[in-house]
Amino acid sequence: MLEFLSDLFNSYLPLIPFLIGFAYPTALSRTKDWGTEIMTDSDLEGVFDAIITWVNAASHATTGHKHDATTSEAPKILATNLDRTGGSAFQGVRVNSGETAFEFKALPSDAILSGFELTTFAVDATAIVVKQGVLLHGVTVIKKTAPTTLTFATAGNWWDGAADSYAGGQGWCYVGVDIDGNIKLLGANPPDKSSYASDGVEGDASGTKYYWWDGATHWRVIGAVRVDTDNKTAWGQLQSGNMVMLDIPQNMSTARSYTWTAAGSKAAGDCATLIPALSDMGVFGLYVNHSGTQTRAGIWIRPNGTTWEGITHYANGLWIGAGNGIGGQRRCMLEAGTQKINYIVDTGDDAIIEIDVEGYVMNIR
Repeated sequence: MLEFLSDLFNSYLPLIPFLIGFAYPTALSRTKDWGTEIMTDSDLEGVFDAIITWVNAASHATTGHKHDATTSEAPKILATNLDRTGGSAFQGVRVNSGETAFEFKALPSDAILSGFELTTFAVDATAIVVKQGVLLHGVTVIKKTAPTTLTFATAGNWWDGAADSYAGGQGWCYVGVDIDGNIKLLGANPPDKSSYASDGVEGDASGTKYYWWDGATHWRVIGAVRVDTDNKTAWGQLQSGNMVMLDIPQNMSTARSYTWTAAGSKAAGDCATLIPALSDMGVFGLYVNHSGTQTRAGIWIRPNGTTWEGITHYANGLWIGAGNGIGGQRRCMLEAGTQKINYIVDTGDDAIIEIDVEGYVMNIR
Protein backbone atom coordinates (compact mmCIF):
# COMPACT_ATOMS: atom_id res chain seq x y z
CA MET A 1 0.00 0.00 0.00
CA LEU A 2 2.85 2.35 0.81
CA GLU A 3 4.35 1.77 -2.63
CA PHE A 4 0.96 2.44 -4.15
CA LEU A 5 0.55 5.82 -2.46
CA SER A 6 4.17 6.72 -3.06
CA ASP A 7 3.83 5.96 -6.77
CA LEU A 8 0.49 7.73 -6.81
CA PHE A 9 2.09 10.80 -5.28
CA ASN A 10 5.05 10.63 -7.66
CA SER A 11 2.68 10.26 -10.60
CA TYR A 12 0.91 13.48 -9.62
CA LEU A 13 4.09 15.42 -9.00
CA PRO A 14 4.18 16.65 -12.63
CA LEU A 15 0.85 18.43 -12.02
CA ILE A 16 2.12 20.53 -9.13
CA PRO A 17 4.48 22.72 -11.19
CA PHE A 18 1.51 23.98 -13.24
CA LEU A 19 0.55 25.82 -10.08
CA ILE A 20 3.89 26.80 -8.63
CA GLY A 21 5.76 27.70 -11.80
CA PHE A 22 8.30 24.98 -12.68
CA ALA A 23 8.14 23.03 -15.95
CA TYR A 24 8.48 19.25 -16.34
CA PRO A 25 9.75 18.02 -19.70
CA THR A 26 7.56 14.93 -19.97
CA ALA A 27 3.83 14.29 -19.81
CA LEU A 28 2.18 12.44 -16.91
CA SER A 29 2.23 8.61 -17.10
CA ARG A 30 1.88 5.59 -14.78
CA THR A 31 5.09 3.57 -14.41
CA LYS A 32 4.18 0.76 -11.98
CA ASP A 33 1.70 -2.11 -11.59
CA TRP A 34 0.78 -2.56 -7.92
CA GLY A 35 0.28 -5.81 -6.06
CA THR A 36 -0.46 -6.37 -2.39
CA GLU A 37 1.10 -3.56 -0.32
CA ILE A 38 1.44 -3.15 3.44
CA MET A 39 1.88 0.27 5.11
CA THR A 40 1.57 1.78 8.59
CA ASP A 41 -0.42 4.79 9.68
CA SER A 42 2.76 6.85 9.89
CA ASP A 43 3.57 5.93 6.30
CA LEU A 44 0.15 7.12 5.18
CA GLU A 45 0.39 10.31 7.24
CA GLY A 46 3.80 11.01 5.71
CA VAL A 47 2.45 10.71 2.18
CA PHE A 48 -0.49 12.99 2.88
CA ASP A 49 1.74 15.49 4.70
CA ALA A 50 3.95 15.63 1.61
CA ILE A 51 0.92 16.23 -0.61
CA ILE A 52 -0.35 18.97 1.73
CA THR A 53 3.08 20.62 1.68
CA TRP A 54 3.05 20.70 -2.15
CA VAL A 55 -0.47 22.14 -2.26
CA ASN A 56 0.36 24.82 0.31
CA ALA A 57 3.46 25.76 -1.65
CA ALA A 58 1.40 25.98 -4.83
CA SER A 59 -1.09 28.36 -3.25
CA HIS A 60 1.69 30.77 -2.31
CA ALA A 61 3.62 30.64 -5.59
CA THR A 62 4.55 33.96 -7.23
CA THR A 63 5.57 32.59 -10.66
CA GLY A 64 3.84 30.32 -13.11
CA HIS A 65 3.66 28.83 -16.56
CA LYS A 66 3.24 30.55 -19.88
CA HIS A 67 -0.17 28.89 -20.28
CA ASP A 68 0.31 28.70 -24.02
CA ALA A 69 -1.04 25.14 -24.47
CA THR A 70 2.38 23.65 -25.23
CA THR A 71 3.79 20.60 -23.44
CA SER A 72 4.06 21.05 -19.66
CA GLU A 73 3.09 24.74 -19.90
CA ALA A 74 -0.62 24.34 -19.08
CA PRO A 75 -3.67 25.32 -21.16
CA LYS A 76 -4.42 28.81 -22.38
CA ILE A 77 -6.38 30.99 -20.00
CA LEU A 78 -9.54 32.33 -21.58
CA ALA A 79 -11.98 34.58 -19.78
CA THR A 80 -15.23 35.29 -21.61
CA ASN A 81 -18.45 37.17 -21.03
CA LEU A 82 -16.71 39.87 -19.02
CA ASP A 83 -18.77 42.91 -19.89
CA ARG A 84 -17.01 46.12 -20.80
CA THR A 85 -18.59 49.25 -22.21
CA GLY A 86 -18.00 49.95 -25.87
CA GLY A 87 -16.12 46.78 -26.78
CA SER A 88 -16.08 43.02 -26.91
CA ALA A 89 -15.35 40.62 -24.06
CA PHE A 90 -11.88 40.67 -22.57
CA GLN A 91 -9.87 37.95 -24.30
CA GLY A 92 -6.47 37.80 -22.62
CA VAL A 93 -3.24 39.42 -21.57
CA ARG A 94 0.24 38.76 -22.92
CA VAL A 95 3.33 40.05 -21.12
CA ASN A 96 6.21 40.87 -23.43
CA SER A 97 9.84 41.34 -22.53
CA GLY A 98 11.75 44.60 -22.41
CA GLU A 99 10.08 47.97 -22.62
CA THR A 100 7.18 46.68 -24.70
CA ALA A 101 5.35 45.84 -21.53
CA PHE A 102 1.80 44.51 -21.89
CA GLU A 103 -0.47 43.54 -24.74
CA PHE A 104 -4.20 43.72 -24.14
CA LYS A 105 -6.92 42.51 -26.46
CA ALA A 106 -10.28 44.27 -26.71
CA LEU A 107 -9.01 47.34 -24.86
CA PRO A 108 -8.58 50.96 -26.05
CA SER A 109 -5.94 51.29 -28.75
CA ASP A 110 -3.66 53.83 -30.42
CA ALA A 111 -3.70 56.35 -27.54
CA ILE A 112 -0.82 58.28 -26.00
CA LEU A 113 -1.53 57.71 -22.31
CA SER A 114 1.18 59.93 -20.82
CA GLY A 115 4.39 61.69 -21.80
CA PHE A 116 5.97 61.22 -25.25
CA GLU A 117 6.06 65.01 -25.59
CA LEU A 118 8.95 66.86 -27.17
CA THR A 119 10.90 68.78 -24.54
CA THR A 120 11.25 72.54 -24.96
CA PHE A 121 13.88 73.52 -27.49
CA ALA A 122 15.02 76.77 -29.13
CA VAL A 123 15.76 77.84 -32.68
CA ASP A 124 18.82 76.22 -34.31
CA ALA A 125 18.70 73.09 -32.15
CA THR A 126 20.62 70.17 -33.65
CA ALA A 127 18.67 67.55 -31.68
CA ILE A 128 15.32 67.05 -29.99
CA VAL A 129 14.40 65.08 -26.89
CA VAL A 130 11.29 62.91 -26.50
CA LYS A 131 10.06 62.61 -22.92
CA GLN A 132 9.47 59.22 -21.31
CA GLY A 133 5.89 58.00 -21.17
CA VAL A 134 3.36 55.33 -22.09
CA LEU A 135 1.46 54.89 -25.34
CA LEU A 136 -0.58 52.22 -27.09
CA HIS A 137 0.77 51.12 -30.46
CA GLY A 138 -2.37 49.39 -31.60
CA VAL A 139 -3.07 47.46 -28.39
CA THR A 140 0.58 46.97 -27.39
CA VAL A 141 1.74 49.18 -24.53
CA ILE A 142 5.04 50.94 -25.17
CA LYS A 143 6.62 52.22 -21.97
CA LYS A 144 9.71 54.42 -21.84
CA THR A 145 11.27 55.20 -18.48
CA ALA A 146 13.88 57.71 -19.69
CA PRO A 147 13.99 60.50 -22.32
CA THR A 148 15.19 59.70 -25.85
CA THR A 149 17.51 62.11 -27.68
CA LEU A 150 17.30 62.28 -31.48
CA THR A 151 20.14 64.09 -33.25
CA PHE A 152 19.44 65.16 -36.83
CA ALA A 153 22.98 64.34 -38.03
CA THR A 154 22.97 60.79 -36.62
CA ALA A 155 21.87 58.24 -39.24
CA GLY A 156 20.77 55.74 -36.61
CA ASN A 157 18.19 58.21 -35.31
CA TRP A 158 16.24 58.01 -38.60
CA TRP A 159 13.61 55.42 -39.44
CA ASP A 160 15.56 54.01 -42.39
CA GLY A 161 19.07 54.45 -41.01
CA ALA A 162 19.86 57.35 -43.38
CA ALA A 163 19.90 60.97 -42.19
CA ASP A 164 17.73 63.30 -44.28
CA SER A 165 19.07 66.66 -45.44
CA TYR A 166 16.92 69.79 -45.66
CA ALA A 167 19.55 71.79 -47.55
CA GLY A 168 17.21 71.97 -50.52
CA GLY A 169 14.41 73.60 -48.57
CA GLN A 170 12.92 74.01 -45.12
CA GLY A 171 10.42 71.32 -44.15
CA TRP A 172 8.68 69.27 -41.47
CA CYS A 173 10.32 66.36 -39.72
CA TYR A 174 7.89 64.02 -37.98
CA VAL A 175 8.72 61.76 -35.04
CA GLY A 176 7.34 58.25 -34.55
CA VAL A 177 7.45 55.03 -32.51
CA ASP A 178 7.32 51.50 -33.93
CA ILE A 179 5.77 48.36 -32.42
CA ASP A 180 9.05 47.48 -30.68
CA GLY A 181 9.29 50.86 -28.95
CA ASN A 182 11.98 52.36 -31.21
CA ILE A 183 11.66 56.17 -31.45
CA LYS A 184 12.93 57.61 -34.73
CA LEU A 185 12.89 60.69 -36.96
CA LEU A 186 10.51 60.08 -39.88
CA GLY A 187 11.47 62.97 -42.14
CA ALA A 188 8.73 64.58 -44.24
CA ASN A 189 6.28 61.73 -43.62
CA PRO A 190 3.10 62.76 -41.79
CA PRO A 191 0.60 60.22 -40.45
CA ASP A 192 -1.40 58.60 -43.24
CA LYS A 193 -3.12 55.62 -41.54
CA SER A 194 -5.77 55.68 -38.86
CA SER A 195 -5.34 52.18 -37.46
CA TYR A 196 -2.77 49.44 -36.90
CA ALA A 197 -3.51 45.82 -37.73
CA SER A 198 -0.06 44.25 -37.82
CA ASP A 199 3.25 45.09 -39.42
CA GLY A 200 3.33 43.83 -42.95
CA VAL A 201 -0.40 44.55 -43.32
CA GLU A 202 -1.32 48.10 -44.28
CA GLY A 203 -3.70 49.78 -41.85
CA ASP A 204 -6.94 51.62 -42.53
CA ALA A 205 -6.92 55.27 -43.59
CA SER A 206 -10.55 56.30 -43.17
CA GLY A 207 -10.34 58.04 -39.77
CA THR A 208 -8.04 60.42 -37.92
CA LYS A 209 -4.48 59.59 -38.95
CA TYR A 210 -2.19 58.29 -36.18
CA TYR A 211 0.38 56.17 -38.08
CA TRP A 212 2.77 56.58 -40.93
CA TRP A 213 3.05 53.38 -43.00
CA ASP A 214 6.50 52.97 -44.58
CA GLY A 215 5.42 49.98 -46.67
CA ALA A 216 6.32 47.44 -44.00
CA THR A 217 6.09 49.11 -40.59
CA HIS A 218 3.54 51.35 -38.88
CA TRP A 219 5.07 54.29 -37.01
CA ARG A 220 2.88 55.84 -34.32
CA VAL A 221 3.46 59.55 -34.95
CA ILE A 222 3.96 61.59 -31.76
CA GLY A 223 5.06 65.03 -32.96
CA ALA A 224 6.84 67.18 -35.52
CA VAL A 225 9.50 69.88 -35.78
CA ARG A 226 10.27 72.35 -38.54
CA VAL A 227 13.82 71.94 -39.87
CA ASP A 228 15.68 74.73 -41.69
CA THR A 229 18.12 74.42 -44.60
CA ASP A 230 21.05 74.21 -42.17
CA ASN A 231 19.50 71.01 -40.72
CA LYS A 232 18.68 72.75 -37.45
CA THR A 233 15.28 73.64 -36.02
CA ALA A 234 13.66 76.60 -37.78
CA TRP A 235 12.11 77.78 -34.51
CA GLY A 236 11.72 76.61 -30.96
CA GLN A 237 8.60 75.21 -29.37
CA LEU A 238 7.06 74.17 -26.08
CA GLN A 239 4.62 71.30 -25.62
CA SER A 240 2.14 70.25 -22.96
CA GLY A 241 -0.08 67.32 -23.89
CA ASN A 242 -1.67 68.06 -27.26
CA MET A 243 -0.86 71.79 -27.12
CA VAL A 244 2.24 73.11 -28.90
CA MET A 245 3.27 76.76 -28.65
CA LEU A 246 6.06 78.33 -30.69
CA ASP A 247 8.70 80.09 -28.62
CA ILE A 248 8.52 83.04 -31.05
CA PRO A 249 5.27 83.55 -33.04
CA GLN A 250 5.79 83.20 -36.79
CA ASN A 251 4.26 85.72 -39.16
CA MET A 252 1.79 84.40 -41.70
CA SER A 253 0.50 87.54 -43.37
CA THR A 254 0.54 91.34 -43.36
CA ALA A 255 -1.46 91.63 -46.60
CA ARG A 256 -4.80 93.40 -46.38
CA SER A 257 -7.80 91.69 -47.94
CA TYR A 258 -11.28 93.16 -47.96
CA THR A 259 -12.88 89.99 -49.25
CA TRP A 260 -12.44 86.49 -47.87
CA THR A 261 -9.10 85.33 -49.21
CA ALA A 262 -8.65 82.39 -51.54
CA ALA A 263 -6.22 79.89 -50.03
CA GLY A 264 -3.04 79.12 -51.88
CA SER A 265 -0.10 80.90 -50.25
CA LYS A 266 0.91 81.66 -46.69
CA ALA A 267 -0.15 85.27 -47.17
CA ALA A 268 -3.54 84.04 -48.38
CA GLY A 269 -4.18 81.73 -45.48
CA ASP A 270 -2.08 78.61 -46.14
CA CYS A 271 -0.73 77.48 -42.73
CA ALA A 272 1.06 74.34 -43.95
CA THR A 273 4.55 75.81 -43.47
CA LEU A 274 3.75 76.84 -39.88
CA ILE A 275 1.38 74.09 -38.69
CA PRO A 276 2.18 70.41 -39.39
CA ALA A 277 -0.28 67.89 -40.82
CA LEU A 278 -1.00 66.39 -37.41
CA SER A 279 -3.10 69.38 -36.38
CA ASP A 280 -6.42 70.76 -37.54
CA MET A 281 -6.59 73.65 -35.04
CA GLY A 282 -4.33 76.69 -35.12
CA VAL A 283 -3.66 79.33 -32.48
CA PHE A 284 -3.38 82.72 -34.16
CA GLY A 285 -2.32 86.19 -33.09
CA LEU A 286 -4.29 88.89 -34.92
CA TYR A 287 -3.75 92.65 -35.17
CA VAL A 288 -5.50 95.43 -37.07
CA ASN A 289 -4.95 99.21 -36.98
CA HIS A 290 -6.68 102.02 -38.87
CA SER A 291 -5.89 105.70 -38.49
CA GLY A 292 -8.05 107.00 -41.33
CA THR A 293 -11.61 108.27 -41.51
CA GLN A 294 -13.40 104.93 -41.44
CA THR A 295 -15.73 104.31 -38.52
CA ARG A 296 -14.22 100.98 -37.53
CA ALA A 297 -11.41 98.47 -38.06
CA GLY A 298 -11.72 94.73 -37.77
CA ILE A 299 -10.29 91.36 -38.74
CA TRP A 300 -11.93 87.89 -38.85
CA ILE A 301 -10.67 84.38 -39.60
CA ARG A 302 -12.49 81.16 -40.53
CA PRO A 303 -11.66 77.68 -41.90
CA ASN A 304 -11.10 77.72 -45.65
CA GLY A 305 -14.14 76.51 -47.54
CA THR A 306 -16.75 77.64 -45.01
CA THR A 307 -19.37 80.30 -45.78
CA TRP A 308 -19.68 82.24 -42.52
CA GLU A 309 -20.07 85.98 -43.27
CA GLY A 310 -17.93 87.02 -40.33
CA ILE A 311 -17.61 90.69 -41.01
CA THR A 312 -20.93 91.59 -39.39
CA HIS A 313 -20.28 89.41 -36.31
CA TYR A 314 -18.31 91.77 -34.15
CA ALA A 315 -18.15 89.42 -31.17
CA ASN A 316 -16.34 86.78 -33.22
CA GLY A 317 -13.48 88.88 -34.56
CA LEU A 318 -11.24 91.71 -33.40
CA TRP A 319 -12.99 95.03 -33.93
CA ILE A 320 -12.36 98.60 -32.79
CA GLY A 321 -13.40 102.15 -33.67
CA ALA A 322 -11.54 104.42 -36.10
CA GLY A 323 -8.11 105.77 -35.18
CA ASN A 324 -7.17 102.82 -33.02
CA GLY A 325 -5.54 99.41 -33.21
CA ILE A 326 -6.37 96.11 -31.52
CA GLY A 327 -4.65 92.76 -31.17
CA GLY A 328 -5.60 89.45 -29.64
CA GLN A 329 -5.48 85.69 -29.89
CA ARG A 330 -7.93 83.48 -31.77
CA ARG A 331 -8.17 79.75 -32.41
CA CYS A 332 -9.46 78.53 -35.73
CA MET A 333 -10.02 75.13 -37.30
CA LEU A 334 -8.06 74.45 -40.47
CA GLU A 335 -9.62 73.06 -43.60
CA ALA A 336 -9.25 69.27 -43.47
CA GLY A 337 -6.34 68.08 -45.57
CA THR A 338 -5.10 71.53 -46.62
CA GLN A 339 -4.08 73.33 -43.40
CA LYS A 340 -5.77 76.51 -44.70
CA ILE A 341 -7.83 79.35 -43.26
CA ASN A 342 -9.48 82.46 -44.71
CA TYR A 343 -9.37 85.98 -43.33
CA ILE A 344 -11.05 89.29 -44.09
CA VAL A 345 -10.39 92.89 -43.05
CA ASP A 346 -13.03 95.58 -42.56
CA THR A 347 -11.36 98.99 -42.84
CA GLY A 348 -9.86 101.49 -45.27
CA ASP A 349 -6.90 101.17 -47.60
CA ASP A 350 -4.42 102.46 -45.02
CA ALA A 351 -5.02 99.62 -42.57
CA ILE A 352 -2.16 97.74 -40.99
CA ILE A 353 -2.79 94.08 -40.25
CA GLU A 354 -0.78 91.14 -39.02
CA ILE A 355 -1.59 87.44 -38.65
CA ASP A 356 0.85 85.25 -36.74
CA VAL A 357 0.83 81.58 -35.88
CA GLU A 358 1.45 81.21 -32.15
CA GLY A 359 0.88 77.47 -31.88
CA TYR A 360 -1.43 74.60 -32.69
CA VAL A 361 -3.41 71.75 -31.14
CA MET A 362 -2.41 68.24 -32.22
CA ASN A 363 -5.14 65.75 -33.13
CA ILE A 364 -3.00 62.63 -32.58
CA ARG A 365 -3.16 62.41 -28.76
